[in-house]
Amino acid sequence: MKRFDFLKTLEERIIVLDGAMGTMLHAVNLKAVDYGGADFCMLGDLLNISRPEEIKKVHRAYLEAGANAVETNTFGSSALRLKEYDFSQIDKSAFGEFFDKQTAKVLDNYSISYLLSKKGAEIAGESLEEYSRGDSYDGRPLFVIGSIGPSNHVLSPTEADIQKGSWELVENNFYRQILGLIDGGADVILFETQQDILEIKAAVAGALKAMKERSKKLPVMVQVTVDKQARMQLFNTSIQAAACAIEGLGIDVFGINCSIGPELMEKAVSEISSFSHLPISVLPNAGMPVSENGRTVYKLSPEDFGAPTKKYVEMYGVNIVGGCCGTGPAHIKELASLVKNLKPKKRKTDPCTFISGPQNIVALSEKSGLIQIGERLNVRGSKKVREAVESGEGGIDYNAIDEVVRDQAEGLGLGILDVCMDSNVADTKKILPQVIQHVCADFRGALCIDSFDPEALIAGVKAYPGRPMINSISLEDFEDGKSKLDAVVSKTAFFNPVYIALSADNKGPAVAAAEKIRIAGEIIKRCGSYGVKADQLFIDINAFPIGSESDEKINFARESLNAIAGIKALSKGVRTIIGVSNLTNGLAKKPYMRKVLTSVFLDEAAKKGLDAVIVNPDHCTPAENIDKKDYELARRAILQKDMAAFAELENIADMKKGISKPQMPSYESLSPEDRVREKIIAAYRQRAEVKINGKFYGDLIVSDAAKALSSPREKTIGSLEFINNYLMPAMAELGKRFSAGTISLPHLLRSADLMKQVMAWLEDHMKNENVVMQKKGAVVIGTVYQDVHCIGKDLVKTLLENYGYKVIDLGVQVPTAEFIQSAINEKAVAISASALLVQTSGHMITLAREMKKANLDIALLIGGAPVNTALAAKAAAAGSLRAGELKRDVFYCPSAMDGVNVLERLFSGGKEAMLAANLEKLKRAMAPSANKLSRKEEGVALAKNSPRYHPPKIKPFRKTGHTDINDLKINFKNLKNLNWKMAKEDETVFKKLADKWIRRSKENNWIAPRGISAVFPCNAKGNKLFIYSIDEPDKKIAELSFPSSVENSWFLSVGSKQKDLCGFQISTAGIEAEKATAEFMASGDTESMLYIKGLADRVAEDYAEMLHEELNNIAGVDDKSSRRVSPGYPAIPDMENNKIIYDLLDGANIGITINDAGLFKPESTTAAVVCFNPDSKRW
Repeated sequence: MKRFDFLKTLEERIIVLDGAMGTMLHAVNLKAVDYGGADFCMLGDLLNISRPEEIKKVHRAYLEAGANAVETNTFGSSALRLKEYDFSQIDKSAFGEFFDKQTAKVLDNYSISYLLSKKGAEIAGESLEEYSRGDSYDGRPLFVIGSIGPSNHVLSPTEADIQKGSWELVENNFYRQILGLIDGGADVILFETQQDILEIKAAVAGALKAMKERSKKLPVMVQVTVDKQARMQLFNTSIQAAACAIEGLGIDVFGINCSIGPELMEKAVSEISSFSHLPISVLPNAGMPVSENGRTVYKLSPEDFGAPTKKYVEMYGVNIVGGCCGTGPAHIKELASLVKNLKPKKRKTDPCTFISGPQNIVALSEKSGLIQIGERLNVRGSKKVREAVESGEGGIDYNAIDEVVRDQAEGLGLGILDVCMDSNVADTKKILPQVIQHVCADFRGALCIDSFDPEALIAGVKAYPGRPMINSISLEDFEDGKSKLDAVVSKTAFFNPVYIALSADNKGPAVAAAEKIRIAGEIIKRCGSYGVKADQLFIDINAFPIGSESDEKINFARESLNAIAGIKALSKGVRTIIGVSNLTNGLAKKPYMRKVLTSVFLDEAAKKGLDAVIVNPDHCTPAENIDKKDYELARRAILQKDMAAFAELENIADMKKGISKPQMPSYESLSPEDRVREKIIAAYRQRAEVKINGKFYGDLIVSDAAKALSSPREKTIGSLEFINNYLMPAMAELGKRFSAGTISLPHLLRSADLMKQVMAWLEDHMKNENVVMQKKGAVVIGTVYQDVHCIGKDLVKTLLENYGYKVIDLGVQVPTAEFIQSAINEKAVAISASALLVQTSGHMITLAREMKKANLDIALLIGGAPVNTALAAKAAAAGSLRAGELKRDVFYCPSAMDGVNVLERLFSGGKEAMLAANLEKLKRAMAPSANKLSRKEEGVALAKNSPRYHPPKIKPFRKTGHTDINDLKINFKNLKNLNWKMAKEDETVFKKLADKWIRRSKENNWIAPRGISAVFPCNAKGNKLFIYSIDEPDKKIAELSFPSSVENSWFLSVGSKQKDLCGFQISTAGIEAEKATAEFMASGDTESMLYIKGLADRVAEDYAEMLHEELNNIAGVDDKSSRRVSPGYPAIPDMENNKIIYDLLDGANIGITINDAGLFKPESTTAAVVCFNPDSKRW
């Protein structure tokens, strides 16, 4: 096949990518075994090994439709995504020798990532080769696009409880995957559906590292996902800020995909078109998802999909088009025919230079005056910041930091703030990134990262989710013969920053204009060798105190002014800047004189072409505001070094009282209760240790709350009145502003934290008053079974906790039964379930149905990308498509805040009206599906009799045993990562801890593994399994219930002529482990408690594995032929089955008990059913 140059092809034609891979695979009749078992069905990348022919069919379909390129089936193949799966539990039967020989029997996620990615690229390449040899190939350019999804680890700052990673972790994660794609023959690397700017930066760094290692440069595409407002929702990042931050990293194409359909993408496409200098890609979904017959589908027709996408090519100059979720070959065929004869359109982009912060871009434009950079977030220049960083024993005083940021950004309207944490007391390399991340958690401007220490600058840039300014570089020696310029630029040029360069060398800051120009020229040249362009440079012309010259012939200020034009003439695009505060050093107590001198100097500098200034705007004012006489005195002092004029101006200043800065609104002027309300709405935090009645709280707002309820006045405010008239209105106002888009999620989280502080104090206060406050109750949350995405769920958790709810977080991949049992145990007021995948959203319907069966009458809140009102209606109908009674408290919540608002209204006086309105909404959504039956949802048996299966030829038996912890094959990987949550810990440290706790457990007899196993005669009928006596095979002694038919698919039917056999087992770590856990907890030693509890849970699980192996050996079957399932999980969700197994095996003999809910004591106990029929693994 002829090879084409991707970037050259982009210049000549519109490139058409393929459509959705998952949508196509979902339509294929694949079985769980093809994925390695039910737990792996969401990892379609495994089909590259087990069913490569199916992947080829998808590629071929898109090529036949006219696509120029196919994306590899590797979206989720990075190691960090793979670690969400326990590969020790995978069914290897469909994978040949892949998991044994190729990984040397070590289930290393990085190795699997490499091999899956390599194989995915090879399959795509083979598909292109085969298609190109066919009669339908028209000779058009064809490419393999290496698809890479997010790592599910964010790097950008957020106060939400979201899984976070490090730069090095994420960079290495993608580096290893991309090695596989390169070795497999990918033509292009594509990072798609991205949500975090910092993660993208680390990902691209990993890509460049892999290419360098393989000596092969491939084009890199980056696609982010946005909402209809053209923002990346998680961090509120605008599409322009995203482009600004990443398009200079060395990527070749920037674009958008997923989330919304083509008709809602126009705002984003328009903004990219006028902003980005790179080719643009647009891959929409096939509209927004809808629910139909219990399935989430995308219904946008190929014609309605193609028309707006074609418009984007013609009107906005889009270069690459294709499809995302819900699109198929028909959509791509329509699209390819529409753009076939179109040529790439040249676009006009804004010539201005931009930097960006976590949310927005900031133009470096002098059209409206000097670019101002706030100087006060600086340890060296602000007493408040210095004390915040250096004085506190408990770490940084972020309250003071927040106040300085707020004063400059909100009070003074500055779009760029300089942040400098250089300190002789604190570790700058550690503190600077921490402050950057804290500020960026909710910040609409951009930062200029400032330090004398190159290592601190490098660390700071890696922590910044935007395109930064770096302050500063120079030709001064740093170490080993390298200048500071070399040390900094060599490590940061990748980030495409804008640099502030001091006109200084080893002789120090240049004084004479000619010397400043000479050094500036050398800086421009040296930066150019690193690929840094002139428009990335601001040359600092140096400021010295006015009148401080020791040589009468020198005028510091005039030399600086005279250098401006010469520096700007060196190269097109280079700019000039000055840090102006040093001009008036020593005049802090003469504010009027300082303001006049600063203002006049800047006015004169602007006339000569100065571009930017680092300044405290309180120290300057527009020239027209200065008295003409005073202006002239200052001008003479600056330009002529006229000390008489300087003295006269000083006398004038002495006669003035000074001009105070405009004050921010003072909270102190408000009553305490109003102060609390307004601080919560404004997210105004003042971190401090507050002690009231012997208890400590973390913010000064608690003092305000205490004053509100205790200050003497004509009418005393009671606790409930305070809550209802001040706190609740604050919450309501926040909800309104968030819904209206006037505040961001980070702002909301900060406000919620303040509310939590006040409520914590109020609860204590009301106990003392004997006032009863109605609790908001417990909410059980989790991501549905088979879905490992947690970001949405974690946001819900953060908000609910901060709004005063007790949150029971069950984590990800939560079985339905666990949701229900936890809600019952905790007497929850609601369950909140999330899903990010279309395929997993159906579990929400199952959850609602099981809630109905369990008579669990509480609210169900559902949300996530594929969820909508139609799905909520289906859940409200408990899965039925017949028109009938709907559960009126099933709510679709588009965002985390919507969930909070729903719960708040459920506790308000308008509850009934809200439920009635929601019921009408559900009915309208249900109407199109009314009176239709879904065979799948009605649980029609799909299994057919399997003549291949013959029960094991053994006699039934019962066996009780125990083992020593040292003889047990402990899964140390799971102990580290799952039980002890030590995934990031050094392996040596972990091994020492494991050895220590195993030794202590044996010495103190804390863990004594015991187990029972048995094999009973059985037969199945529908979803029932009948168990017969070991001694009397025709005597039924027990009956187990499954959610669907197990007749023939799992066990031989009642009507067959022979009895089947079924295994049962119970394993426990012993009651002493639970006693030890309780003792550690009672003594306050939570660390030891967690270690012993985690080890006990691991022992119970691994002993269960050992018992299962013994049963298989006795039965004469291998691990691939039998299946072990435990009550409470999807295969057998009813926890009542635990009681049946307990009674069958006489669990009391090994010291365990069971309660009415089917839960064991000790908790580190598991029970299971073992099926020897290999067909059971399909269901």
